[in-house]
Amino acid sequence: MRFGGRASMVACAAGLCLGAVVLAADAVQADSSAQLPISSFHQMAVDAAHGQIFISSPAQDEILVTNLSGQEITTIAGQTGVTGIALSSDGSTLYAALSAGDAVTAISTTTLQQVASYPLAAGDSPQDVAVQSGEVWVSYNSGPGSAAIGEIDPTNSSFQTPSAMAIWDSAPALAADPSNSGILVAVETGSTSSTNTSALVSYNTANQVGLIDQSSLPSGCENVQDVAVLPGGSYFVLACASLQADGLYSTVNMNQQASYASSSNPTAVAIDSGGDVAVGGDAANNGLAPAPDVNVFQHGGSAPVNELAVNIPASAALAPRGLAWSPDGSQLFAVVKTTSPTTYAMEIVDQPVVTRSTLTLTGPSSARVTHAISLTGNLGLSTGSPPAGTAIKVTRTQAGSTATATFTASTATGGGYQLTDTPPAAGTYTYSAVYAGSTSIAPAQASQVVTVSKLPVALSLSSTPRHVTYNSTVHLTVHLGPTFTSRTVRIYVHDLSKKSTTLLRTATIGSSGALTINYKAPHTAIFTAKFAGDAHYAAKTVTHTVSVPARVSERLTGYFRKSGKYFLFHVSRFLFDHTTVSPNKRGQCVKFQSQEHIGGAWRRAGTTHCFRLSSASAFVQKFGLTLADQNIPYRIRVDFIHKSSDPSNANSQSPWLYFKVEP
Repeated sequence: MRFGGRASMVACAAGLCLGAVVLAADAVQADSSAQLPISSFHQMAVDAAHGQIFISSPAQDEILVTNLSGQEITTIAGQTGVTGIALSSDGSTLYAALSAGDAVTAISTTTLQQVASYPLAAGDSPQDVAVQSGEVWVSYNSGPGSAAIGEIDPTNSSFQTPSAMAIWDSAPALAADPSNSGILVAVETGSTSSTNTSALVSYNTANQVGLIDQSSLPSGCENVQDVAVLPGGSYFVLACASLQADGLYSTVNMNQQASYASSSNPTAVAIDSGGDVAVGGDAANNGLAPAPDVNVFQHGGSAPVNELAVNIPASAALAPRGLAWSPDGSQLFAVVKTTSPTTYAMEIVDQPVVTRSTLTLTGPSSARVTHAISLTGNLGLSTGSPPAGTAIKVTRTQAGSTATATFTASTATGGGYQLTDTPPAAGTYTYSAVYAGSTSIAPAQASQVVTVSKLPVALSLSSTPRHVTYNSTVHLTVHLGPTFTSRTVRIYVHDLSKKSTTLLRTATIGSSGALTINYKAPHTAIFTAKFAGDAHYAAKTVTHTVSVPARVSERLTGYFRKSGKYFLFHVSRFLFDHTTVSPNKRGQCVKFQSQEHIGGAWRRAGTTHCFRLSSASAFVQKFGLTLADQNIPYRIRVDFIHKSSDPSNANSQSPWLYFKVEP
């Protein structure tokens, strides 16, 4: 985004070399703000020695007193139609022009009480005041189209109007040299004509001499809103709302020396005791967002050191004459006016002559150990860009550790910089970037937190045979992928007939990546392999369940002979089916299931209810055969169904036994 406007002449005189240099930058916001309990505003004066600001409010006939944060301290009432205000050179007295009171009052800055009043002639309406050469200078209207500038001697309360200063159509705004050289500049404000012959005067109050008498306004400078004199008295600055720059002029010949770049519609100018200049305007209406409502120039500087956005909200505008410095230049105060409804706020910028800097640092929030991390950032200035090669210090710290690492990155053209780093181990790291700043640029810092996790390890556990039988040997195979320093794996077994887990083996797996363990499994078992991890690879645990069914044995008795696989029974006798379940499952359930071969297929013949196994894990079931089909193949088996409270062996069945029933 580019701020400012037209180019202007550049001139160098008496150590000044200024120009309307336009730089791309982001407008800096005010550091703090406060609402002001006023309905009108004319001028403010900063009394840093007592930590207070005086604000004249004509509509309320009072002077608001705030602290340096804009918070109300008190109000000084009885200041009828108060407009212009100015502090004495020693800061002990505030002078106020009472436009509706035909007087100038003096107020103690210590007691905040009115201590004197200097009346003007009846009908003379004072508008502005300035202190110079020990005198209080006051501009006043004495009738339609008639105005003048008078001087008050506070030591004897005398009042007079030098003949050279009785030349005005309307009471002008006054600005005096803050270094008390004797220079006073007066200018009619609000004029829409650039040919008014009594619009501008430079006056030497020490010698009572008008340096330039009845001078017209500079070409193009219409609707003057504010004026200020640089320390030393050689130059003054005008804020002309018709221009997009505040002009710097000579108090000797009124010639324009240079321009201070401003936003559109300049309305205010303020100068501190060191010659730093702040110029501002109504940027709310110029289509820029955010806009640099105030530009700040160091004494003799050719470009703004800061571009400040003080108009908050966007519908607000910097009030005419709404800028003031603390004398030492450490703070800049701006009064902002909002319409519909009308409200006022104080915006405060700390260290306004120090160029603001911003620093960013971005990168991944997470990474893997041994993987390089790429961090990028940018150094920005509130006006202009940092030179290529500007050093950025980046420090890496790890949570829970005192070890640090420091890197130096250099900015490229435009302020960008980058850094690549590989953290030494897993952990939470903070990368802190710092720009140290300089005598004219504020420091800045930024940080990025990166959580570095260990690499995932490849660990698996499998078994053969895939389907085991009771009390058979299981061949367990552990596979371990690449690691950093450790190859140790621990293998555990939890026999579900027991409550505890047993360590089977602690082994170091070689380069083949595989380890085989044999285990005889009488019960269902859960096997666990654990890798504890190392500096680069994360710990991992895998499990594998081998389900071992119970063994169900079955034998038949009561038959009279056997033919092939068939047991032959007489229809008048009984079939006894003997079953035993291993391991011992006393009290658990067995069922007997029979099928008959009919029509070329085995079809269900019957299933018994549940019978409880004896203490020997056995049971004998007696079957009558009188209702059986004769000479038709039958088969029978026993089904074991475990209790839900005993998962140590899975359900199982005996093999089928075949029989026939004969006459």
